[in-house]
Amino acid sequence: MNAIQNALKIAVQKQIEYRNQANTASSDALLAWEAQLSGLMESIEEWIQPLYDLDGFTAEAKTSAYLVTDSSGREEEREGSSLRLSFSDTSILIAPKHFKVEGNLTTATGSVEVYGEGMVAPYEITYINGHFDSIRRQGNNLSFGELTFNKILAAEVPRLKPPIVEA
Repeated sequence: MNAIQNALKIAVQKQIEYRNQANTASSDALLAWEAQLSGLMESIEEWIQPLYDLDGFTAEAKTSAYLVTDSSGREEEREGSSLRLSFSDTSILIAPKHFKVEGNLTTATGSVEVYGEGMVAPYEITYINGHFDSIRRQGNNLSFGELTFNKILAAEVPRLKPPIVEA
């Protein structure tokens, strides 16, 4: 093997090693996101436990499509845990919006959207590197947790509008 072939072999070997590391890191980050997403939906179900006593309230576990982008910029649509909270003829959907691994595998970000017909704008529960860290809406950051989430529900449920029923 001559020097050019040896240089080619070394360059290709480095690329293979990098891609293997990148793919493993992206896969691990996605698994962590999926576990945290499922845990978030379970937490929300616990946070809203008092509502289950109300006639006309239901919570339905669902799956929703969202976009996943790995560190190479490859995109794929996936299905993830979501939750529909129904209040008589109105509802709020809490569903994953996107997940992305960025940079040199050091940043994994995602968001879960909270939206119902009649809300001024959706809320986004933001995720970074293994945990949900804040709730955002129109540039405002709120602390993430049960108290904030329930305050949001208390403020938004009266604004919800039923869907238009077609004849």
